[in-house]
Amino acid sequence: IFASGVDDSLRAIVVRETGPEELHYAGLMHTRVEMAKTMSRDLRLFVPLGFALVLLVLGSAFRMFKAVTVPAMTIGIAIVWTFGLMGMFDIPISLVMTMVPPLMMAIACSLILHVISTNLQMSAEGTAPERTLRRAYASLGGPLLIAGLTTAIGFASLMSSPVPNIRKVGLFATIGVVIIVFLMFTFVPAAYTIFPLRPRRIGGATPFTGFLQHVVRFNLRHRRVMLAAALAVTALSVVGVTRIRVDTDFLTSFKEGSPVRVAAGVIEENLAGVNTFYVIAEGEQSDAMREARVLGALSDLQDYMEARPEIDKASSMINMVKLFHQAIHEDNPDSFVVSPVQETLDEEIFLTIDCEEPAVRARYVVEDFSSMAIFARAKSMTTGELAAVIDDIERRGNELLPDDVRVEATGTSVIFAKSVSAIIRGQRDSLLLAFALIFVLIAILFRSIPLGLLAMLPNFVPVLFVLGLMGWLDIPLSLGTSVVATIALGIGVDDTIHFFLHYRRHIQQGHTRELAVAKTLEQAGAPFILTSLSLTLGFMVLCFSNFGMLIGVGLLTSLAMVACLASDLFFTSALLLNFGTKPKE
Repeated sequence: IFASGVDDSLRAIVVRETGPEELHYAGLMHTRVEMAKTMSRDLRLFVPLGFALVLLVLGSAFRMFKAVTVPAMTIGIAIVWTFGLMGMFDIPISLVMTMVPPLMMAIACSLILHVISTNLQMSAEGTAPERTLRRAYASLGGPLLIAGLTTAIGFASLMSSPVPNIRKVGLFATIGVVIIVFLMFTFVPAAYTIFPLRPRRIGGATPFTGFLQHVVRFNLRHRRVMLAAALAVTALSVVGVTRIRVDTDFLTSFKEGSPVRVAAGVIEENLAGVNTFYVIAEGEQSDAMREARVLGALSDLQDYMEARPEIDKASSMINMVKLFHQAIHEDNPDSFVVSPVQETLDEEIFLTIDCEEPAVRARYVVEDFSSMAIFARAKSMTTGELAAVIDDIERRGNELLPDDVRVEATGTSVIFAKSVSAIIRGQRDSLLLAFALIFVLIAILFRSIPLGLLAMLPNFVPVLFVLGLMGWLDIPLSLGTSVVATIALGIGVDDTIHFFLHYRRHIQQGHTRELAVAKTLEQAGAPFILTSLSLTLGFMVLCFSNFGMLIGVGLLTSLAMVACLASDLFFTSALLLNFGTKPKE
């Protein structure tokens, strides 16, 4: 609140003083305040737009008022409960947290689509509405629960990340999914008991019937081609993964051309970089920063920093001491140095630093002179590049300084730069954990380890495809995009479970592999397409964000949902046609 007030005051001054010349306002505080304001605007956009897209999908699919209002009420309740818990526990909304509402809408819509579709199919048989609903949940309850659990596991695996904001997304996305599943088994059946669903006509083809028939014929003819295509996509994706770079810079979160990025670019080009950090020298004893050997070494370090092309300016109390030393030596340029004579240096520190007001002195050095700071302004660069610069400065500082003085960089930019390895480690750990837990759950569901492994393959390929796409399109791995693969896995596995359950049911009825796959696509293909469409549109909402990072998340996750649908329609079919359980088994 304080930073926002200061920022508003500075902005008002800039607006008031702007004349024929251009005035630009930038800096870390301004960037963070703008992020907070932009997040608020995004949330006000995401929720109504997400609702509109959900209503559009459901309305277009079923053309029934009750097929739209009940899901909308379910989504509204889930979002209010989830964000109400955040308010109760005083959890602030971060940039990556703004993706939670569209995510919840998409998941709720995809789950309830199966409920409505199954209910309408069974209603066509002419049974009483209440009995139809019980039959629908008897058939669908298990898959719904498993789908909810796998999605929740996918998000819960994010809580293993070392990055706090990603852990919070994992926690509240998991809570949101649990609330949605709870409402699916309580509110939704209660609502459809009071307002039963009745099909407009008995039987008839769906808009996807012709397309699905073509898919069946294609799969039967080209089952081995599909396996080869999946292998080729996997190979290309692996190459793409090796090209992924990491970037968590605040400025790159904004879209190109945004006022924040333009101002930062102008100031950096004409003055100095707006990317700031500190290098702290900390001694073991008081007055360590008064010693000639220490200040001389720190002066060399400061010169080394300014000599780097990535750093525009470095300053500290050393500048004041060197300037005073030059002044008493008739402004000789060669005298702009730290005096190697301790007695002279003590006098110069006394006449410059000690005579300053305490508040001014505190900007440079602590009260007992045990540690001091070098302030640096760096050019805009990726956090990976900044991390390399910081590592080099810390290494050089520890080489120059005595063993009893330690050098370490700090500041918001440094924290984000050093989070690069944490993001990579978090991405790896959360994905491995999600794969392991979901595999165990599916293996228990089907009581078969080979079948569990087979069910994971159609979800492994889309996840790898998304990661490879990030490398090929040069989309950086950031706080937001680092969760895309886990989201794709947690959500994408739902339709695979439905596919395997339908396939197993038909195999148990004595059908051949070919007929079981054909009937599965005939019965569940339309819900697969509708759920994927709802998920894709739900995540496309993020593309309307003012943050480039969230646009990348929306685009990648939407592509992941399309990839998951293609994997289920073609790759899963090919796997079951070649390796699926046979009727005699």
